[in-house]
Amino acid sequence: DQRKLYQPSVAFDYRNHPEELLISKNADTFQMTTYQGGKISFSFSKRVLEVNVNSTQNLDPPIIQSSSLQVTDWKGQSSPKLNGTPLKLESYEKAFSLAIAPNQSSFLLGTQWALRHFDSQGQIKWKVPLSSIARAINVSQDHKLAVVACGDGTLRWFRLEDGQEIFVFFPHPDNKRWVLWTPSGYYDAAPLADSLIGWHLNHGQNEAPDFFPVAHFRLTYYRPELLAKVLEVLDEKLALQLLQED
Repeated sequence: DQRKLYQPSVAFDYRNHPEELLISKNADTFQMTTYQGGKISFSFSKRVLEVNVNSTQNLDPPIIQSSSLQVTDWKGQSSPKLNGTPLKLESYEKAFSLAIAPNQSSFLLGTQWALRHFDSQGQIKWKVPLSSIARAINVSQDHKLAVVACGDGTLRWFRLEDGQEIFVFFPHPDNKRWVLWTPSGYYDAAPLADSLIGWHLNHGQNEAPDFFPVAHFRLTYYRPELLAKVLEVLDEKLALQLLQED
C-alpha cells in the first residue's frame, strides 16, 4: 500500500521522560525533554520559547523516591502502591507519572485520564480529569503549584491546594510559536500564535462546526499583565479584581 496522505503531529511528545520535567521554585519556568529529541524551555518573565537548551540552574526535577513515601509499580501499571499498599484507581486506569511533594506530605499520580493527589496515607485529596495522558508531573518547591506535561502537547499548571487549573501552555513544534492561557481564555502568545486556540462551536451531526480563533477577540482577551498577576496570586478572579482596582 502507498501512503496517500500524511499529517505530522503538531504537538511535542513527552513520552518516556517523566523524570525530566524541571521547574523553578515557584513554577514560573520549566524545561522539558521531548520524545522527538532535544529540550524546550519557557519562562513567564522572558516570554520566549527556547529550544535545545540544557540549563538546569535553579530548576528542580520531580521527586519520585522517598524513604517515607515509597510509591512503586506506577510506570504504565494499573496497580501502583504506597509503602506496599495498593492505591485505588478506576478500572483499566494506569499510572504514567509521579511527583512527591518536597515536604513529603503528599504526592501526585498522573494517569491516562486524571491527575490524582494523595496524602501521605494514600487517601485521595482531590482528582481532576484530563483530556490526555499525564506524561510527567512536578511540584513546585513552595508547594503551591503542580505542573503536568500532557499527551496533547500542553503543559498545565494546577493549584496544589485544591486542583484548580491555573494555566495551560502550548509550545508549537515550529519552535517559535507558543500560547499561554487561563481557563476563561485570557492569554499571552508569541506573534501569530493566537490562531492556535479558540472556541469550537458544533452545529449538529450534519453540519460542519465553526472555529473562532482567540485572535479575533484580541482586544478583550490578550492580557499578558493579567497572566502575570494570576501567577502571583494563583486565582484568576482575584487577579482581575486587583488589576481593576489599580
